[in-house]
Amino acid sequence: MKTLGFIGTGTITTAFVEGLVASGRRNPILISPRSAQRADALAARFETVSRAASNAEVARDSDIVFLAMRPAQVEEALKGIAFRPGQIVCSFVTGLTVPEIGAYAPGAVVCRVLPLPAVAMCKGPIIHYPRVDDVAELIGGMGQVIVPRTERELVAMGGVSGFMS
Repeated sequence: MKTLGFIGTGTITTAFVEGLVASGRRNPILISPRSAQRADALAARFETVSRAASNAEVARDSDIVFLAMRPAQVEEALKGIAFRPGQIVCSFVTGLTVPEIGAYAPGAVVCRVLPLPAVAMCKGPIIHYPRVDDVAELIGGMGQVIVPRTERELVAMGGVSGFMS
């Protein structure tokens, strides 16, 4: 069973973790210490969730790492972090392309997922590009997975996620 890590602990991470648990996933989940109160609350609610001491620990100890922060926070959040070759890095970050994310994670398998808060109830669309089998399997029970043909299509479909905030 793959360990899931989340760097960034905001509204979408919370909803995504709730959806993982609601869909029956039992993967170990490691949450970054950012938004410590929220991270601690998730760890207290779900036995599969624990809070890491740092973003580097999340990256080191996770098989799939989800990036969940604003574009302007990415550089600082990933400073000093080395992702493993073949490790999956899945970004919730709107506005950064797969190649831009890949620059922070050379050798990693990079994809994007754009969930909406309804993912907490396993409802609504989840846009996923490019398809990475381990990620597609993970999110399969959390809503309607949509895999666009191109990243440009993802951007067009994902425009609605801007209304979330």
